[in-house]
Parts: sequence; C-alpha cells; structure tokens
Amino acid sequence: MNILLVANYEPDRQISMKRFADAVAQGLRARGHKVMTVAPHATVLPRIPRQSGVGKWLGYIDKYLIFPARLRRAARTADAVLICDHSNAMYAAAVRPRPHLVTCHDVIAIRAARGLEDGWHVRLTGRLLQSWILRSLIGAQHVACVSDHTRRQLVELAPQVVGRTSIVYNGLNFDFHPSERSTADRTVARYAIGDAPYFIHVGSGLARKNRVHVVRTFRAMRELRPTLPHRLVFVGAGLDGDVQAEVSALGLEPQVIGLGNVENDQLRDLYTSATALIFPSLSEGFGWPVIEAQACGCPAFVSDRPPMTEIGGDAAIAIDVVDPVAAARSILAALDGLPAHRASSISNADRYSADAMIEGYASLLERLVLARAAGAHALRAPADA
Repeated sequence: MNILLVANYEPDRQISMKRFADAVAQGLRARGHKVMTVAPHATVLPRIPRQSGVGKWLGYIDKYLIFPARLRRAARTADAVLICDHSNAMYAAAVRPRPHLVTCHDVIAIRAARGLEDGWHVRLTGRLLQSWILRSLIGAQHVACVSDHTRRQLVELAPQVVGRTSIVYNGLNFDFHPSERSTADRTVARYAIGDAPYFIHVGSGLARKNRVHVVRTFRAMRELRPTLPHRLVFVGAGLDGDVQAEVSALGLEPQVIGLGNVENDQLRDLYTSATALIFPSLSEGFGWPVIEAQACGCPAFVSDRPPMTEIGGDAAIAIDVVDPVAAARSILAALDGLPAHRASSISNADRYSADAMIEGYASLLERLVLARAAGAHALRAPADA
C-alpha cells in the first residue's frame, strides 16, 4: 500500500508524537509498504517562536489554514491515510474520500474542556478547539485507541463512534531492557545519585502526574519505616513549583533528586538500577513509563485506576493516588517481594512490542482499503473491540 502518515507540527515540539510517527513509519516500511510522512510547518513568519502570543496564532494559520491544501495534494496518491495524533483529527476532512484512520492517544484535554477533569481551567479558545477535535473524531472513518480505557472514555463522550473504534496498544519505541550492571552503575554515578537504593518517577510537571503525592508518599514511607535507606529520583521535569515547595517543606532535600530529561539509554540504566517506579498518575491515555520500567525489570507501583492497571497488568502493584499514607503502606508491604515482580514485569512489557503495534495498524489500514473497494463507507469494528 501507499500510506500517507500525518505527523505533528514541528514547532509544537511534541517529542513523544514525533517518536510515535517515526516508529510507525519505520515499521510499515519494514513490512513492505510505501510510506510518506507529511506535517504542517512554520510558513507564516517562521522566525517568530510559536510557543505563545502572536506565534501561537501564527501556528494556527500554519496548521489549519495553510496545511490542509498541501495535505489534500499529498493524499491524492495514497491508498490510505493514518493521522498519527487525535489532536489533528480535523485533517480527516482534507483526505476524504481516501480511507483514513486516526490514532487517539487520550481524551484528557477534551474531557478537561468539558469540566470532566479536576484541576483544569480551559479558556474559550481551548474549549472551541477541543470541541472541533471531538467532532472530527466522530466524523473520522475509523479511530484506533491506544488503550481500552481511552476507547471507553471516547465512547462515553461520543457514543456514535462505538462501531468505528479499535484498540491498538502502543509498542515500545526504544530498546528498553535490563542494562548490564556496570553500564547502569556508571549512569547512576554520572548523576550523583549515590550508593543508596532509590525509587524513580518519570513524567512531566503536569498536575495530573501527581508528583506532589509521590513526595508525600515517600515522606510517609520514611516515617513508617525510619530505617528506609532509599532516595527518590525524578526524571522528566525539574523540581520546581509545588514539587520543590513540598520537598522543602518536608525537609527532604538530601533524599530527593531531580534529574530533568535524560536520554533513553540513560533512562534504561536508571530504570534497571531502581528499586521500583512510583507512578500514581491521576489521568493517562496509556502510561508509557509503566511499560518502559517493566521492560527493564523495574517493578511498578501504579495508580489504582485505569489505564495504569490495564497497561501494567498483574505485574503492577496498585496504590492509592489520594492518601499518601495508604500508598506508603502498600509500597512497604510489597518491598521485600519486589524481586519476584521483575520477571513478571518483563513478561508483561513483552505484550507491547513494536511489531504488534505495527501489525495492528497495517491490518486496520488494509481493512479500510478493502472496505472502500467494497463500497463501504466505514470499517465496522467487532462488537467487543
């Protein structure tokens, strides 16, 4: 097949979405498909930063007024189109009547715009944009959701899509596996973590990542077990704002380390050496750190809610995301038995291979092409999809 992938606007710097699009393109090519990737780029006054103010509105012009015409031209020779991010679902209008598929990574922003997510304030422009995205998902030929949880939330928002959704789990987009001990030790030394064992949290500084709760849980663990030798390491966002304030208020500066972003090979080493991942996120579409950690043999303590319990499987250990003392007790109760979770963690992560993900997308795209050839307007999913 000739497959057109629609990727994200480069100035938005959505690194995870770029990795996803690159992984899908590489995998489809490896299966013998011809793949072309297109994405909107900074066309209007490109030297002005796009992150805020005037640049943000220039980005809207780039994405929503200029790019669709280029997309229509690119789609003319495609057998099928994969829109790699649901936030670009509105591009489906530009590729019709070509068979097309949209990947839905989560509906968190859509829910937030409707007041369904705690702690969010969404401006009028944001509410209008998320409404447009949802209408576009409803009008898309088919939607591939990255978890059953995401699919269920989408169907709750738009029941009319239920027969046009499938689940294609994400596949690991880096070679996460247990590192050699000497390699992992060098990385730990590089970041001056020290010889003490440590728990790790990986994620951004968004409030829904619940990092303050991680700090409070760590403090509760130390109070419940004063001899606990562990440190707490944050990766992915610096210790600032509420997190730094909580660390300072609780007197935990010597025990809590913020590393910011690290390269994937270094992250693999940090997962390998960690006692466990603590990931009590309040809201996710999938939960990448859970399977990344598990693939490295790092047991995962996760939120007692989907999709973390779905993605982490039986190998993950659920903890309370509101009560830090309850979470601390759960972690301490499981601490001595964590070595037994390493093998089961790796086994669970094996379910999320890049090959399985690519097979899912290739199969759906092929079915969409066949459905169009047969005169069907949409690919109907199985009743339990």
